[in-house]
Amino acid sequence: MIPYFKFNESAPDSIKATGHLLDFLKRQQKGLSGHSEMQGFPFNSAMWNGGIDRIIKESVIYGDAATETPRQEQWWPYEQSAYLIDGLLRLAILLDDKKLFRKAADNIDYVLAHPDKDGKLGRCYGEMESEWPLAVLLRALNCYSLYSKSSNTDNIILKHFEALSISDLAEGFRHINNIETMLQTACRHNRQDLIKKAEEAYLQHDKRCIADKHEELELNWSKLTENNEFSIHGVSFSESVKLPAILFGATGKKHYLEKAEAALERIIARHEQLPGIISSNEYLSGNDPLQGYETCVITDFTWALGFFLMASGDGKYADRIEKIIYNALPGSVLKDFSALAYFASPNQTVAAPWSSHNYYYRGGACFNQYRPDHSAQCCPGNVHRAMPNFAMRLFMLDNNENPVAALYAPGIFTHRKCIIETKTNYPFEDNICFDIDVINNEEIDFTFRIPAWCDNPQIKLNGKEITSLPIQKGFAVLKGLTGKKRLELYLPSQAKIKSRNNYMWVERGTLLFALPVKQKIKKEFAGRFSPRIITPAEKWNYTINKNSSITVKQKKNTANSYFWEDPPLQLKLKGCQITNFDSLANGRYTPDIPLYSERYGKSKDLILIPYGCTELRISAFPDAVKRTPCHIYQALGGKAFKYGDIEPAENLLPIDILQLQAKELEVAKDGAYNLLQNYGDIEDGVVPVFLRFRAEHDGEAIFAVSASTCGDCFVNGQKTFHIPYPFNAEYMMPLWFKAYVSRGYNTLTIKVRRGYKYFQYRNDWRVKADIFQ
Repeated sequence: MIPYFKFNESAPDSIKATGHLLDFLKRQQKGLSGHSEMQGFPFNSAMWNGGIDRIIKESVIYGDAATETPRQEQWWPYEQSAYLIDGLLRLAILLDDKKLFRKAADNIDYVLAHPDKDGKLGRCYGEMESEWPLAVLLRALNCYSLYSKSSNTDNIILKHFEALSISDLAEGFRHINNIETMLQTACRHNRQDLIKKAEEAYLQHDKRCIADKHEELELNWSKLTENNEFSIHGVSFSESVKLPAILFGATGKKHYLEKAEAALERIIARHEQLPGIISSNEYLSGNDPLQGYETCVITDFTWALGFFLMASGDGKYADRIEKIIYNALPGSVLKDFSALAYFASPNQTVAAPWSSHNYYYRGGACFNQYRPDHSAQCCPGNVHRAMPNFAMRLFMLDNNENPVAALYAPGIFTHRKCIIETKTNYPFEDNICFDIDVINNEEIDFTFRIPAWCDNPQIKLNGKEITSLPIQKGFAVLKGLTGKKRLELYLPSQAKIKSRNNYMWVERGTLLFALPVKQKIKKEFAGRFSPRIITPAEKWNYTINKNSSITVKQKKNTANSYFWEDPPLQLKLKGCQITNFDSLANGRYTPDIPLYSERYGKSKDLILIPYGCTELRISAFPDAVKRTPCHIYQALGGKAFKYGDIEPAENLLPIDILQLQAKELEVAKDGAYNLLQNYGDIEDGVVPVFLRFRAEHDGEAIFAVSASTCGDCFVNGQKTFHIPYPFNAEYMMPLWFKAYVSRGYNTLTIKVRRGYKYFQYRNDWRVKADIFQ
């Protein structure tokens, strides 16, 4: 156990899945997890069971030179296959699948049997310069050790960490993530020396990253806590954000958890997508529903949130885990688990080799297509871990080894003190029943969660309603249970229409709902595991009526129904067709949500289904609010200067002086002003852009503005809004703000800074603004 955690994980074999959870896991087993060789290299190789002995061909994505494994440049296939091994091991334990277990265990046993002379693992394949793949595989080793209750496995893992130096852990790419398993194993054996080593490595890692001010693929302590704006790869963020939470658990130092929680909330606020996950294609990319999230991040972010849940005992992390697992995960895989998307999006009207609309390799890779393999095989490996991780964390233990119902799905939890069966169709229904059997003359406290979205929970124990049970951080506790008890929860969920800027969406409980787009499916070749080409077979240009009443349609499914194919829950509400949203962008991409559109035709009933039941979908609906554009009459660019030459908070030059130094800016076809074209490549340059526009009446105006890579906005000389760094004006949805304007001519001045260009972002310096009343 991790001593300062509020909750800890239960044994890997303590959960037996039933109901719709079992259905999902069985489809995974019969799909890609049971046929992982169909995903191609490296999953059709020996993997860690003897080594990946081949040359990696030049990457079609990154243009890497072909070199031999397993050098530092070639950590990819070991990382990818380690994801798979961990997922197969957990799935095999959950399903008692001996064949699948043996496949995973053979890889693990080989690694355990071949430490080097110092005790380091993973060196049996030659010179292994990267410790990152070991960080992934060690999760499987940790699970294997807990499942087998083998002190020998733990001893081998401990010797590995004893042999690693602080520099080994702190210096290389993602090496620091090894302290996750290091701290877990050290806490089990009260190895304070290893806990101290892990903390020292974490602080040294921070110093190393500070020294490289442009380090963009590592989430170090200072970057996490200093409240500075940054961009980072979604997997790198998810992998490292949990480390301070685990350090708190091992050391009791509260600042680790407090600072990490604050940073996590800040990132979620800026980058949350509608299914609860952070955008990540592959870097964090704002709230734009058109931007995607990487399937790797579904797994890694929910895994990280689990540590925050255990460290804090706060149910909000469980709420978010469920939202991601019950929406983003099934919405990123085909329902028979024969293919997955590398990127998926809340709005997705085509899923084909040419359709990846994210600005990361836009249109240049098959990232948006459902296929068993991808040009980067991390997601095809990592997808195997998502649902097994979730299932194994349904029940946790408090510090007195009492059961905690942390996440909700049907299953049976077995512990030395009790057996608890969870009977439910949650999240498709609102009822959860726990049949609790306290055994061996024990007495238990039972902790269970009340989701934050539930306003009026009803709790019954043995048929008698409990009305005064306190709820703290989303959890309630029944104390002193003995014998057999039945706990019934009724968690009423209300369907709600929510809105942001120029779009709306519909949620009910933990489920996000979407309009399914009728589709045509074509296989690239014959066979179950063929990549699919999924194109729209009907129009999708609908919006929903914001004040529409919502009818919940619940149906009983047959015994053989699969919830993610045949949803037992649908929502009916009114909507109508709109303009500016009825065709693919450039004939190949899902279109942007229009800033303005008009309704036409009569209102009709629309049927929305759970997001996870869809492949093609609209979940972010244009609001179709009538907005009158304010005409921009003049666009001028002022004198460029270097950021830091003038303090960023200083007032802009008065308009008359600005005009004397200004140049006319030409507007591009998409309405943007290209500063790179007008000013050249000025490293960390700043240009004040002056826009003169006319308002037809006094009152509030809406400004939709984007600027690469950030900017400060001034309306009639008053600083009004800050566009956070970094931002991509070419593809990301603009940010919205409001300001009072007067009838007649007004000014919007945007101080546009071209900061450090992150790897994923275009070599761009531009600004775009739309103004409405």
